[in-house]
Amino acid sequence: MNNGYFELASLEPTSPGIGGGSSMGGGYIFNQGMIIGMLPESESTSYTSYFSLSELKASKSSFNQNESFDLTAIKLSNMTSTFHKGEIGIILEGEDDIPHPIKTYLIEEDIKTNYGVDTLHLEEITIPSEIKDGTYTLYIGTKEVRESQYSRVRSIMGSETAYILTIKNKKCELNIFSGFLNLEKDLNVSIQASHGLYTGMNGEFELTFSNSSTQNEFYGIAGVMLLTQDKEPEVVTVLGETQLLLPANTQEQKLLVSGNLSIITDSDSTVNIPAGEYFAAACVQWGNYLYAIGDLIDIQIKNGKPCEKIIVEKATVAKSKIGIDEPLEITADILLDGEGDVYNDIIIAAIFAEGQTSTQNMHSSSIFIEGDNLPYKLSMSFNPNVTAGKYAVVLYQYINGQFVQLTQGTPFEVSATPTGIEEISDVEGLKVFSTPSSNELRIRTSSLANTVTIYSIAGQMVHQEQLTPGIGNNYSFQVNQLNKGIYIMVVKTTEGKTYSVKFRKE
Repeated sequence: MNNGYFELASLEPTSPGIGGGSSMGGGYIFNQGMIIGMLPESESTSYTSYFSLSELKASKSSFNQNESFDLTAIKLSNMTSTFHKGEIGIILEGEDDIPHPIKTYLIEEDIKTNYGVDTLHLEEITIPSEIKDGTYTLYIGTKEVRESQYSRVRSIMGSETAYILTIKNKKCELNIFSGFLNLEKDLNVSIQASHGLYTGMNGEFELTFSNSSTQNEFYGIAGVMLLTQDKEPEVVTVLGETQLLLPANTQEQKLLVSGNLSIITDSDSTVNIPAGEYFAAACVQWGNYLYAIGDLIDIQIKNGKPCEKIIVEKATVAKSKIGIDEPLEITADILLDGEGDVYNDIIIAAIFAEGQTSTQNMHSSSIFIEGDNLPYKLSMSFNPNVTAGKYAVVLYQYINGQFVQLTQGTPFEVSATPTGIEEISDVEGLKVFSTPSSNELRIRTSSLANTVTIYSIAGQMVHQEQLTPGIGNNYSFQVNQLNKGIYIMVVKTTEGKTYSVKFRKE
């Protein structure tokens, strides 16, 4: 996390992918929206600007070193958070793979997400005479005030947004470069429907991509193309159209794509895709077009009626007592309630502390239930993000802006130490070797240790680190960052054993 102000906003629970309600993960935060300022002690990640470009045009293809030429960037757009001033640079990159800026232009205004310029003229560029003969890649990069180096401006595969520069005897030749990636040879993809498909409802597919190229990445739009099963299949619609980046040598990267099984007509009205047999294929953008890649799969789109309400039975937790940061596992049987034979929505697990009547600690899971496959076996697993204490988990639906309670509270307890570990001051197999008041804590274990975790007496994890093997299973680590008080130290060994001991920091 870096210094600055950040916007925290509600997430749409039915949206696909990260942050949404799909089976691939995400979350659900209800009625939240705020600006928060953060000033962490250390920065864990650096800001990286990320711009896209549809075309890069050069005014000349042949010229001498120190002779000026111009570049024109077409549809330059910011793909990340707001760009707070900085530079655009003309970059040369040779065989050393080190970017060398040869010309920079100031950007003095902020550029918001998805904003940019339709046409940007970059003038009076020269190739310095000290650049040696050879072959280089010429492209444009961006550098925001928070960045220490330029970030390459990306483009859709097949677009002309970079050049190969050849220098020989002070003569320069520019040739457009659109990538060496072979769409059919290098990209491999499999596709499967995540659940049953019903006309007019949300359809979801899981795509698994691999890029076998050892040097070239793929960046572009990916989605699912639905086609008729005619002798010459025709495109019915494209679902998803999600940004996809596949670095070289990517193996089995999963992408969840979803969309409503309907189409927009020429008159801008929406009609449901008729029930029937169709083909489905993964598709990617290459230049200005979408191409189906990989094998076609047979799918069936059925007629169905949405069911609004559900009934939950036999809700239980796998363990009535869990440790700090240990996942809470919930199972239940779900039935449809009322008219309709398909339920495609989320279920919400709310965590209440003992005696608490309201909470904002909520966790969601996307579920898809068909009337001919009942009861639906719910299985949820998540970190409840609570301290030691007694709690209850309650399941809800969210209907028309209201929470509808589905279960009574199922109790569970969170322990300050991992379950099965007794909170004692001494234990066979673990010895605190130094005085508790020292800023260096030394321990000795009966077997090879792996990690040490320190919890506050309230059960919050305050420190964790991998242990470096010492002589005779002796280990040491610093605890100077801890405030005065009583702590619980948990040591895990390479044999899977866990030891716990209390100590006091003076």
